[in-house]
Amino acid sequence: MSIGRRVILLFVICSCAVALAAIGVTVVRRVVEDTLTTDAHERALQSSWAIALDRQAGAVIDLVTAQLARPDIQPAGVLATLSGVGVRSITFYDDLAQMIGVWPATEQVADIPARRVAQAIAGGRGFHTLVASGGSIYMVAVGPLQRQGDGKGAFAAKVELSLPLAETVGALGGAGYVIDPDGKLLSSYGALPWAEVSADFAGRTSNVFDLTHDTQRLRLQSITLRQPGGTALGYLVVLRDITTYDRVLNVMDLLSLTAIVAVCIAVVAFGRWFAAGSLRPLATAADGLSTLVAGNTNVDVPGAERNDEAGQLARAVVAFRDRVRQSRQGEAQRARQWSRQQEFIRAQMMRMAETLSADGRRTLEEDLARIEALAVGGPDGKEGGSKAGGDAALTAAVEVMAQRVSEQHRELDRLVNELRAALGTRTELFQLQQQMEVARSMQQAMLPRGLLPNPHIEVKGRLVPAAELDGAFFDYFWIDEERLGLTLGQPAVGGLVGGFQSGTARASMRALLLAGLDAGEALTRTRAELRAEENGEDFALTAAIIEPGTGNLVWASHAMAPPIAVRRLGDAAELSGTAIQDVDYDGDGTTDEHRFELPRRSAVMFYAPGVAQNVGPAVAPGRLLSGLRAADDISVDSLLAALQSEGLLDPGAVGNVRDGVCVIARFLA
Repeated sequence: MSIGRRVILLFVICSCAVALAAIGVTVVRRVVEDTLTTDAHERALQSSWAIALDRQAGAVIDLVTAQLARPDIQPAGVLATLSGVGVRSITFYDDLAQMIGVWPATEQVADIPARRVAQAIAGGRGFHTLVASGGSIYMVAVGPLQRQGDGKGAFAAKVELSLPLAETVGALGGAGYVIDPDGKLLSSYGALPWAEVSADFAGRTSNVFDLTHDTQRLRLQSITLRQPGGTALGYLVVLRDITTYDRVLNVMDLLSLTAIVAVCIAVVAFGRWFAAGSLRPLATAADGLSTLVAGNTNVDVPGAERNDEAGQLARAVVAFRDRVRQSRQGEAQRARQWSRQQEFIRAQMMRMAETLSADGRRTLEEDLARIEALAVGGPDGKEGGSKAGGDAALTAAVEVMAQRVSEQHRELDRLVNELRAALGTRTELFQLQQQMEVARSMQQAMLPRGLLPNPHIEVKGRLVPAAELDGAFFDYFWIDEERLGLTLGQPAVGGLVGGFQSGTARASMRALLLAGLDAGEALTRTRAELRAEENGEDFALTAAIIEPGTGNLVWASHAMAPPIAVRRLGDAAELSGTAIQDVDYDGDGTTDEHRFELPRRSAVMFYAPGVAQNVGPAVAPGRLLSGLRAADDISVDSLLAALQSEGLLDPGAVGNVRDGVCVIARFLA
């Protein structure tokens, strides 16, 4: 994108930002204005209603007092006179604020607290309040009364709300309604029926909101009518015609938006004109520079006479064009000299190649061709960059050729020495391989070949050999008709020494268990024998005695993890058997012997440390448990297959650092 277009884009972005900001300010102003107007209208309605009630109550009290003071007072005449101000009934109270009568007698009496009536009698001042009576809402005006015989009392005139409603609507304009809490119309004033606005009032979200009726825009305001105690009696609803006000606001908003858009368009147009006039010389100079970079030195750059930045750029382009022309003329002259020197150096190098062998000469010619291809650009300025650079390249080529002869002689001497050393070590390697094969054969020979079929137990083991000889083993055998012996071992360090140590450990524990020793005793005596050998102290061992008929398992181990029991499908956990004795035959420590009773048709697995080392000691226990839990059933073959699918006992694994060994025994009944 050109600089001019970027400047225009900047003007457009700034104009849009200004327009959005102005629109946002307009919207916020309108919202604030509506909020303030709403609050003002609500306060105006409350004030007008309170003034109308006060004025009506005062007029009623004065008129009732004057009528009751007449000597020829008659109930019918008084009520007929007071009906013009909306009085429906008058209730009389004695000086103790007890009701003593009501005109007319059939009218329902308004419930006025005796305390407030007593205050009016004692203070000689009237008051008014709103009450619900007979399914409607009335204003009750209470005033003091001087009865005959100088007795004091009070009266309460129940007044309809039609006159205060008419006064309030007359002050605010529109129509007004008094409704009960259920939306039933009690009194109205104005030409618009309540039925046409009742639905809008029922769905209101605030006390002041606007609605549209035919072509009019109306503002509905409502306040809650309450008794002095706070109980809601109903609502006063007033409608005001704001059609003209709303149209004026819409026109003002439209004019504001139009002015904002017009200003933005003017700013963008000015920016385009300014960018075109100010950046055209820069664009011309940039085009000339691009043409010059493409290789055309006949470019003409106008504007060099200007005194601003565009003129400076034009003069710089002209100076660069002149230097390019001079450089090309010098390069053409150097190219001619370079061609003559190249032919001379090639002839000298070909003479040197005649002194080498056929392979060396062929390699020399290939190097020479490659170096010449790289050096061709030296005088042309395309790759080498200068004659001095090309001369240095050919000089380095001569040095490389001289070094090649010396390197060939040194390489020949090295190959001869390596051949002699290889002939000497080949015999040793062959002998070592034979020893390793013998050791692996011994390791496989130590593994059991299986048990005679037994209705109570099934036992199998698995050994996955390491990349190099490690020497781990497992063994299981019948001690007598009711007990099965099981052993497992892995040397601390592999190799031939570890393999021979495994043979000693296997034979020792097998003999000791067959001789009737407990698992802990056999393990302790075997460890005593291994201590005399290198790294024998850290030899990992497990000895176990299993009673298939009862499910009892007794085991002792050193440097091995506890066995894992699979009690039912999907349930695998490490065993934490009860320690039944401490065995110590050599005085150098004790070996804990554990007992655990396994349920029917469960399985138990013993495994050597190599399994964990091959997959990582931190994750091995979790993977063992998840593999056993994922088995299709708890047969020995299925459990071994599950461990193999988990990658713990995979025969095809490459690069195992230790032998992977495990033994699984399952109780069949």
